Amino acid sequence: MSVSSRFHRRGIASRLVERLIDHAKRHGLKVIYLHTTQYQTAAIALYKKAGFKFVKDSPLLGPSRILMFKLDL
Repeated sequence: MSVSSRFHRRGIASRLVERLIDHAKRHGLKVIYLHTTQYQTAAIALYKKAGFKFVKDSPLLGPSRILMFKLDL
């Protein structure tokens, strides 16, 4: 999921994450996992601000890594 760069800094991504969390709770989910790369620093900050905790990272091809975040509901 991403927000077009021309709409950055308007709170859209924060609202999307809030809606995701609300939707998951309404449907009885107990946990949400999100994945990103170490290069997506804005996404990482957003996830942490929303209460997600870093779980682990995994290597990709080359220098990239996949980071996993978890939110217990």
